[in-house]
Amino acid sequence: MGKSKVHLNGWMDDFLTNQNRFVWNPYMAFMKEQRETNEHLVITVNRLEQLCGRLLEIVSRQQSVQKNRYLHLRDRIWEVQEKIRSTSVRQDSIREELGKQGEAVFRLRKSFRNHRMSMHEFTVNQYDDLHEILSLLDRISADHIKFGEMQERVIGKLDAQNISRKHDVETVETSIERILEAKKSIGKLLSTLPSTYPIQQIIVEGAMIPVINLLNVDEKKGIAYFTSASGVVTVAIDKLDAIHW
Repeated sequence: MGKSKVHLNGWMDDFLTNQNRFVWNPYMAFMKEQRETNEHLVITVNRLEQLCGRLLEIVSRQQSVQKNRYLHLRDRIWEVQEKIRSTSVRQDSIREELGKQGEAVFRLRKSFRNHRMSMHEFTVNQYDDLHEILSLLDRISADHIKFGEMQERVIGKLDAQNISRKHDVETVETSIERILEAKKSIGKLLSTLPSTYPIQQIIVEGAMIPVINLLNVDEKKGIAYFTSASGVVTVAIDKLDAIHW
């Protein structure tokens, strides 16, 4: 009985020692903490992936909107340029007509003055009539000068407006160039995505094409490859209007 009792006590001591090691083992606590950290990282990565997807979709929609604005602005620029050309032609015609009228009035006044000198010996009544005619011509000439000055002011304002319009057109053209530069970023965006990245559909020159995922991007050739239900779809990057994820 004495031997059995000593053996039992030794077994209990070993058991308690193993339990203490199990409970207070620092490696177990570290592994638990590491597992929780890994789970938190997985959740964070999933959230970041969802956020990136939403950001890519927003960028695609903005690119589609910017292209529509670019087309509208391009049409407006053509209209403004056509109006500027028409206005310039009308201004040249007005100046030419005013010049012809001024020359005609000047020749007429000169002719009447010469005639008045030659008719100096006419009667007083005839002289008064001639003087009245010359006064009338002087008034016509003065009115013509005033009209010419007013027309020049109007033309000056039109020239100022044309300069302002030209500046606006240059500003719009600069904005369009920036939009086109931004459109090139879609190729860089695609090149950063991993292969087999899921994509629902692409819009190429206004046409919607359903696809499954991105296959590859050839930046040198400017071509992107997508997988679709019917096979591989090859698209030039500069013709891509938008991407739907």
